[in-house]
Amino acid sequence: MSTTVNLILGARISAAGIVLNDEMDDFASTVGGTNAFGLGGGQNNLPGPGHRPVSSIVPTIIFDGDRPMACLGGSGGGRIPTAVTQVALSILAGATAREAVEAPRIHHQGDPDRLEIDPQLSRYIEPLRRRGHAVSSPVQGGQVQAIVIRAGSPRLLAASDPRKGGRPAGE
Repeated sequence: MSTTVNLILGARISAAGIVLNDEMDDFASTVGGTNAFGLGGGQNNLPGPGHRPVSSIVPTIIFDGDRPMACLGGSGGGRIPTAVTQVALSILAGATAREAVEAPRIHHQGDPDRLEIDPQLSRYIEPLRRRGHAVSSPVQGGQVQAIVIRAGSPRLLAASDPRKGGRPAGE
């Protein structure tokens, strides 16, 4: 399941105690304009029937054969795919859910041509700049929540991204 309120406090309107989302930012307001996450859109990304949003969600289930071994998803607009992919790769490489979620990340979405690097990787910023790359720190967004499913006890190991102030309610 994936839910969102998008920008901080969603639409900043609530009804009967429910915070309403602000998914209109996921569509382009103008052709060639960008949304709050720096994602640009074209004619097919303008609001309207049959049109597509410019951002992505990637709720992910990783299988080992026919057995699910992990599920994860994230928040953060255009940074979701890179964050979820990096956490998934870390889990597949043997990291625990917590290690994978807390690991430093990088992000590049093509446009703008800028690499974002978490502060723990700051030693790479100057060498990349000397090679002509536009680099900034930290990665803004792309928080991931993950559950790793294993045969032993505890069976479910959860991790919530500390970049967002979350914590798992149990293991």
